[in-house]
Amino acid sequence: MRKKILSLICVLCLATACFSACGGGSSAGSADNGKQKATPNAAPTDDTKTEKPAENKYPDAPVKELDYAYNQDMQIIERSLLSTGHNERLKNVLNKAASGEDITVAYIGGSITYGYTVNSNECYAYLFTQWLTSNFGVQVNYVNAGISGTPSVLGNLRVERDVLSYNPDLVIVEFAVNDGYDDAYRNSYESLLTKILSYETEPAVMLLFCITSEGHSCQEWMSEIGEYYKLPMVSVVDSMNAEVEAGNIEFSDYSKDGSHPTPEGHKWITDYLVYCADTVYRMDFDKTHYQLPEKPFYKNYYKNMTLYTNETLQNVTLGSWSAGDSIADFPDGWTYNPGSGNEPLRFTANCRGAIFLYKQVPENETSLGAVDVFIDGKLESTIYAKDAGGWYNPTFSIIFETVKSEEHTIEIKVKDGYENLGFEILGIAYMQ
Repeated sequence: MRKKILSLICVLCLATACFSACGGGSSAGSADNGKQKATPNAAPTDDTKTEKPAENKYPDAPVKELDYAYNQDMQIIERSLLSTGHNERLKNVLNKAASGEDITVAYIGGSITYGYTVNSNECYAYLFTQWLTSNFGVQVNYVNAGISGTPSVLGNLRVERDVLSYNPDLVIVEFAVNDGYDDAYRNSYESLLTKILSYETEPAVMLLFCITSEGHSCQEWMSEIGEYYKLPMVSVVDSMNAEVEAGNIEFSDYSKDGSHPTPEGHKWITDYLVYCADTVYRMDFDKTHYQLPEKPFYKNYYKNMTLYTNETLQNVTLGSWSAGDSIADFPDGWTYNPGSGNEPLRFTANCRGAIFLYKQVPENETSLGAVDVFIDGKLESTIYAKDAGGWYNPTFSIIFETVKSEEHTIEIKVKDGYENLGFEILGIAYMQ
């Protein structure tokens, strides 16, 4: 009888295991705001690892009484704190400042970070920096790397130049209203974060999620990545939505144009960042040392992508092109000279994919046209400078992606019939 019972238990266990393997978990095709959702990798298990304890690099730092006059009710501000993440890096930055050492804080994002529509001293990045300066009594080196109209794809390509070159102690990342939902954005955003987190100075990272009046925000998928990397996360979405739905405020109190915060809106964002930093500062150190996961959450496909300019790209034949362009934030590209023939811009690269940055213009603009891109003599892509959403902004086009690096000859030639119009390439990025 006992053997029969044991046999029955074994059968039931095997059946359960088979059911779980076949039907457990969520579908890889689940929807995210109507868009296809990428399937993340499973978090690596740490069962075989011996985790090191967290390191307080400034154990003798005095405890500061941080002062700040919040601009909103505390229940609104408290809703903005999605997570304090793993606190070791951020606490070390704040303790460094409390010890009297200067720190460098960098901000990377789009027009909200840049401070579009407000004065430079009204932007949240400036206001949060001022709070750090006044409360800790040290010099805070301020790096505002916000560029209007740019998503994390461009942020990932320029982070070395615009952020990491300053050896930041803390980086605040804001791209939630500039990104979309497909793999290019998800992979670029994760690659951007891992580039920062793996930089030699081991900077702390805080994530900021904003929203438009139409409800566009990539907080849902960005916060999944942030949770996976155990990062502090701050949400304008969560703090404001309940107030707007309750009729306590209008979205126009935060933004007049549906996207860009007013001076008051920037004060609210500052509230949320201050509350997050203050909360982390008052916490005890996490018990374990912060470590990046061994596997990416998605693909982390663009981590090793490098942006090249007319000063750094090798093996280039200019043809009918000349060095330089008209975009201040990306001044070292290439410009096609109308009427100079149609010899291609040509270079060779050992790579497994390429992204072109170029100047985009409105549809009624008559100065810029289109180019064809050839990979190893084969037409791979056609890029048009005109677009309904263009406003003389930098943008990007993914030319090709493969899984293996090989030697390729890449040629950019003005599309037939457009030889009397110009074209501006702002940079060329490829990955090995």
